[in-house]
Amino acid sequence: MKLKALLYALFAAATTCTSLIFVREVLSIHDAPARENLPWLVLWFFGSLWVAFIAGVPAFAALRRMHLARWWSAAATGATFGAAFAWSLNQDHVSIVSMAGVGAASALAFWFTLAKLAPEAYAA
Repeated sequence: MKLKALLYALFAAATTCTSLIFVREVLSIHDAPARENLPWLVLWFFGSLWVAFIAGVPAFAALRRMHLARWWSAAATGATFGAAFAWSLNQDHVSIVSMAGVGAASALAFWFTLAKLAPEAYAA
């Protein structure tokens, strides 16, 4: 697998996660974000990048090894990781479900980016 494709996939997943969390926060407060909240986006991006690298890459490698690296398995794995993250923070049920959606969307961004840039990654 190409390192450049993997890096693009990680950035796609982190950007998707950060964007969706930002939208989730804006919708939850029913107001436009203030300027003092914008630095949190940078922290969320690097945190999302780190999580995608630590959890997403090994999960993709395991799915690839089992010949299950498909869009639906990526979405299910991302949803599981997102829900587990929210659950570990003792969030309410609505937050757990929304974070499962964020995880699924981020995993799909990772998968689709790799599928486009490195199709040989699926020939395990």
